[in-house]
Amino acid sequence: PGILPFPGRARDRKFTIVYAIDTSGSMSEEDLQMALVELLHLAKADQDIHIQVMYCDTQLNMVYDVRETSDVDWTVMGRGGTVFNPPFIKTRSLLRTDKAPDIMVYATDGYAPAPAPENRLPIPVIWLITPDGVIPSPDYGMHIRMEPF
Repeated sequence: PGILPFPGRARDRKFTIVYAIDTSGSMSEEDLQMALVELLHLAKADQDIHIQVMYCDTQLNMVYDVRETSDVDWTVMGRGGTVFNPPFIKTRSLLRTDKAPDIMVYATDGYAPAPAPENRLPIPVIWLITPDGVIPSPDYGMHIRMEPF
């Protein structure tokens, strides 16, 4: 219930998700595959879901839109260190546009400092944690552990 947005009075069936994937070197190939499979599940969930995907290690390496499963790009870019801030900064810039997201999902192993307080978002954030990962920000967002294949 804490992540369900109910904006305004008009019916807007469109739901926009920012889906950030930690593409740092600490994310194994299996971790990345789990994150991408979860992205596929979101894309299949409803035709009115719009997903903006962000691949990030220490910087945003790729940003693209997914409207159907065939749009998912399996070519992972990055593989350096981990900094959580870039997707939060990019998402904050989208909040006052027509691409404003309703929620952010961040797939990660959690091995990095929490996002800076000034980069926290006024929308729900879900940390999608790998099976062997750690919770990056215990006091911020919801935490869901991915199941191994």
